[in-house]
Amino acid sequence: MTTEEKQPAVIGSLKRFKVAGFRRLVDVDVELGPLNILIGSNGCGKTSFLEAIEMIAHTFRKELRPFFNSLGGFQQVLTQGLPGGSISLDAEFENGSGNPAYHISCAVDRFGYQIQEDSVNGLTKDPEDLLHSLREQNLREDFPKLNESSIDFGSIVAMSRFQSVALYPSISTTRNANIRAAQRTTPIAWQSVDGSDLCMRLLDIQQRDPEQFDLLLRVLEVAFPHFSRLEIRIVADGFVGLYWHEKNQSRPLGSIQLSDGILRFLWLLSILYHPDCPPVVLLDEPESHFHPQLIQILIAVFRECSAWTQIIATTHSPTIVRFIKPEELLVMDNDENGHATIQRASNLNLAHWLEDFSLDEIWSMGRLTELP
Repeated sequence: MTTEEKQPAVIGSLKRFKVAGFRRLVDVDVELGPLNILIGSNGCGKTSFLEAIEMIAHTFRKELRPFFNSLGGFQQVLTQGLPGGSISLDAEFENGSGNPAYHISCAVDRFGYQIQEDSVNGLTKDPEDLLHSLREQNLREDFPKLNESSIDFGSIVAMSRFQSVALYPSISTTRNANIRAAQRTTPIAWQSVDGSDLCMRLLDIQQRDPEQFDLLLRVLEVAFPHFSRLEIRIVADGFVGLYWHEKNQSRPLGSIQLSDGILRFLWLLSILYHPDCPPVVLLDEPESHFHPQLIQILIAVFRECSAWTQIIATTHSPTIVRFIKPEELLVMDNDENGHATIQRASNLNLAHWLEDFSLDEIWSMGRLTELP
């Protein structure tokens, strides 16, 4: 039985994603499951794939121009050498019944870019208007056409949830990094991706969902045998700090004293176990600074959390590949023109190879990209 058959789909997650004209992603079309691990050589387009998905969330938040600016401008994102100069994205969302399809295409113009088409299930409608209709919860008055179209309330809920999606890179844990400092008691922003609200995320889980916080603590107990408990305390007016207690130790460790691996692992747990976790979590090389045993635990965490959020992550770690299943692995490569290709490992002819080698060994030998 596959992962998809074991659990219901997450509302707002991606069933299918298609991108054209985005850097090396000239024409990529892939179905996505609850857990998706992308592997491939440096420069093959793995991070670009995550950024293309993130672009949809920026569109829903009315942040498309800042998104392109953060990547160097629209021209820098376009696939080079192709006529036309446009980017096209298509996404099918899970909404519990049908699969609403969102489409956006942008093309070069003299001011940088212009949106050519912006539609849901073929009905052109500004995404902000759709989200406004959700907030008002009055579709019949505000948008009578929606009741007659293929856009239903569940579709709007799915797209509304997708607004919180962000791409989480490998964070800095240097001595002066934000994650190590006392942190302000400010509302959580899912687009904060540097660890600067770690304490507030953990505190929010503890206060709003004690059962989920207990799950998080049990993961820490398995991952770190000497761990005892987490403490989040006020350290100054409007600031909180994180303290890590260990067995047989009289004094806790502050966040400034914690190892890079512990801090990065806590950061991932604070995202994945939060009650408001986005429907899709995009992770770029999350295994940095992790011991192989901790990576194995991370994969177990991914599988547990995929019951409430879809995980799409890139990696260069053979250890991660060793512990995942072929249906959870996406293999990226470049064709003779340097354009990205993507295949699910379960669709490759692996049966003969898996009799003698593990999945990570097949990858290390360079055979995954050679198989039909």
